[in-house]
Amino acid sequence: MLSYYDKCSSSFLIFFFVLISKNFNRNRKRELKKAVQANLIEKWNDSPENLVTLFKNNVGIRLKSITEKDYKNLLSLLETCIANEVVELLSIYDENQKLVASGFFLFHKKTVTELVCATDLN
Repeated sequence: MLSYYDKCSSSFLIFFFVLISKNFNRNRKRELKKAVQANLIEKWNDSPENLVTLFKNNVGIRLKSITEKDYKNLLSLLETCIANEVVELLSIYDENQKLVASGFFLFHKKTVTELVCATDLN
């Protein structure tokens, strides 16, 4: 059962989404509708290894110039930023618990910057 805080928070998020989504183009609205229907699950503060593996298995296949040392450096960077609490890691899983997307976000002075992301929508 949702608490009063959760209900208020959910109502606010729905209102906020409706407000900002009015400015989305038709394609973005269609993609969001598909995402909702896909029963995707968000997982904050997921393992950084999951993001690196997803990146390696998708982006890394297309960019042959990325080396194992680069992946180790990326993992080290992710772990250091997480330890210093300056980033958030968000992963998206499908209803079968398969990782389909993950992103690494830097929060600084009310600004969010996407640093690394990867998707596997096969």
